[in-house]
Amino acid sequence: MFNKSSILTASLVLTVGLMSTGGLLAVAGSGVNDSNESLNFLDQLQQPYANDAASHAWTENVLGTSLAGTTLPIHCPVDTTGASAFVSARGSERTPDSWTASTDAGIDDVTKEISTPNIKISGLINGAAGAVKSIGGDWSLGVACTKAYGNVVNFIAYRFITVTAGTGAWVALPAPSIAPSGTYTSTPTATATSTPTATATSTPTATSTPSATATPPAPLLPVSAPSWSNNATFYQANIRLFTSAGNFRSFQEQLPRLKKLGVKVLCFMPVTPISTTNHKGTQGSLFAVDDYRAINPNYGTSTDFKNLVTFAHQNGFKVMADWSAAATGFDHAWTVSHPSWYKQDYNQNILQLSGKDSDLAALDYTKADLRTAMIAEMKYWVTNFDVDGFRTVNTTLVPVDFWNRATAELNLVKPMLFAADASSSSLHQYAFAAGYNPAVLNLANQAGKNKATKAGVLAAVSAAKTGFSLQSFGLNFLTNNEVNAATGSEVKRLGAAAKAMAALSFTAPGMPLVYSGQEIGSTKQLKLYDFDSITWPTSNSTQDFYAKLVALKAKNPALASGIAAGSVTVLKTSNKYVAAFSRRSGSNVVVTLINVSNKKAKTTVSAGSDAGTFFDLVTGKKVKLSKTTSVTLAANGFAVYSTVAAN
Repeated sequence: MFNKSSILTASLVLTVGLMSTGGLLAVAGSGVNDSNESLNFLDQLQQPYANDAASHAWTENVLGTSLAGTTLPIHCPVDTTGASAFVSARGSERTPDSWTASTDAGIDDVTKEISTPNIKISGLINGAAGAVKSIGGDWSLGVACTKAYGNVVNFIAYRFITVTAGTGAWVALPAPSIAPSGTYTSTPTATATSTPTATATSTPTATSTPSATATPPAPLLPVSAPSWSNNATFYQANIRLFTSAGNFRSFQEQLPRLKKLGVKVLCFMPVTPISTTNHKGTQGSLFAVDDYRAINPNYGTSTDFKNLVTFAHQNGFKVMADWSAAATGFDHAWTVSHPSWYKQDYNQNILQLSGKDSDLAALDYTKADLRTAMIAEMKYWVTNFDVDGFRTVNTTLVPVDFWNRATAELNLVKPMLFAADASSSSLHQYAFAAGYNPAVLNLANQAGKNKATKAGVLAAVSAAKTGFSLQSFGLNFLTNNEVNAATGSEVKRLGAAAKAMAALSFTAPGMPLVYSGQEIGSTKQLKLYDFDSITWPTSNSTQDFYAKLVALKAKNPALASGIAAGSVTVLKTSNKYVAAFSRRSGSNVVVTLINVSNKKAKTTVSAGSDAGTFFDLVTGKKVKLSKTTSVTLAANGFAVYSTVAAN
C-alpha cells in the first residue's frame, strides 16, 4: 500500500520542474499531450499491468489511476460538477462536443475524487465508440473533470492510444510524467504547483490522507447481474400481510408452495422497526425505518430472520431486501445523533421527503459521513443476514454517484443483484442491473379498459428491450404493493385480459415480478399501513397457470434477462387486433400472440425463420408453426409456443 501524503509531498518539487518545462509529452505528428495529471492503467482487479505498453482488448476493463502502481484517485477542482471518461481525436481532448464517445466517470460529489474510473472504450456508451473500432488509428483516451453542465473541461488526464481497425485492440503511448495533484480549490495554474507552504491549498490535509493500511475504494465496473438471475422470476413478499400471523415463521411455512411455484428470487419488503412519529394508519409505512440493523418484533427476531434466509437458500431461493436510503423515520437515532445528515429548513427542522411522505425524514447526501454510514448499514445485511441483493425505493431521490459507490463496495462482499424502483441510463450504467419497467403495466391498464392496441403491445415489447442497456433489464410487473393498494387487485383491474397480460410480462424482455397473492388471482385490495392478510388456497388454477409461466421462463434460454437475453422479432399477423413476436437464443424460440380485442380473433402469423415445432404453454401439446400459419385466439386471449416444454 502507499501513503498519499508522502507521495504528494515528495512529488511537489518534481511537479514544479515538470511544469517549468511544460510537463508535456510531445508526439511526432500528433501534437502535445497537455494532461493536468498523469493517467496510468490498472486491470479490473486494481493491479498494475506488467507492461504499460501492453495491448488491450476492445472489451477489456481498464481502470485509471493518477500514480502508476497505486489506486490513487484523480482529483478534480472544487468547482467541478461532473466527470467523464472519453475517447477523442487527438487535439480535441478539451472540447466535450468533439469527443467521439464518452460516459459518466463516477465522481464523488463531496470529495471531487474519481476513484479507479473504468475507461474501457466499448463501455463509452454516449456517442460512436464503434467508429473508433472500425476506423482504428490514433486517438486520445482519458478522464476529464467538467463544469458548466459538462461543456467546460477544467482538469484532464489522458493517454495517446493507437487502435487496430476491426478488432478494436489498442496500445497506449507512455504517460506524461506529471505528479499527482492533490485536492484543488480551483483549476491549477503554474503557481499552484510552487513549493508548498503550511497553508497551501494543494497540500493534502491529514483528513484526506489514507493510512498505509487503508483499503482502496472498489472500482466502478459496468453493471452486471449474477448468473442466477438470468432466467429467474422475482417474487415480492410483504411479511406483514402474507399470513394472518404476519411473521417470519408463518412465511417460512409457505416456502414449499413457492418452491413448487418455481420462483427464484424472494424480495422482502422492509422488515425493520417502524418509527411512530407521524406514522400512517395503525401500523405505519414499512419504509419509515426506525433502525436499519434491527428487526420488527412483530415479525420475530434476528435469529428468526436468519433462519428464514438459511432455509430459503437451502431450498434454492435467492433472498433480496427492500432498502429505503432516501429517508428514515423521524424517530431514527440519527435525527438526534447526526441531525446534519438530514435536509433541514432555515430553522433547522428536519424536512419530510415529500408532501405525501409526512412520516419520512429526508436524508442529505452532500454529507460524506452519511454515505459511509449508509453503505455500512447495507453491508450489515449482507454479512449478518446473507442477503443476495437489494431492491431500492425512492431510488432517484438519492444521487447516482452514491449508488455507484455503494453497489461497487457491496459487490466486493459477493456478487449481488440490485434492482431500482425506477430506470434510467445513469442508474443502469454502474449500479443497477434491474429497474422498474412501466411499459408492460401501462399496456395492461389499457387492456383492462379494452383500449389496448396491436401497436401498443409491440411498443411495450420494444420498450422492454430498448429501454435498458445490454447488461441491464426491466422488471415487468402487473401489480405491486403500491399499485394494489391504490387500484385493487390486477384481477379486478385487468378483467378478462389478466392472463394475456401475465403471459406478456413473462415473455417480453426482462424479469417478471409477481406480487404477494398475484399467483392465486387474489381479488383483495391489501392495506399499506394496517394489518391485513391473504387467504391461501390449497390448490388453484391461476397458480397452476403461473407455475407454467415461471417454468417456461426458467427452462427456455430465449427468455433470459440482461446480457443473456434472446433476440426479439416482430412477427407479421393478418388481424389488426393480434400482435405477435418471437424471442430466440440459438435454436431456442418462444412465440407469443396477444389478442387485444374482446372478441374471438382469427389470424395468420408469419413465423418466417422461427417456423418449427413447439409446445403450447397451456395444453402442453405439440404445435407446428409453418412460415405462415392460421391461429384462432379467444377474446382477450393469447398463445405462447415454446421449443422447450414448460410442463
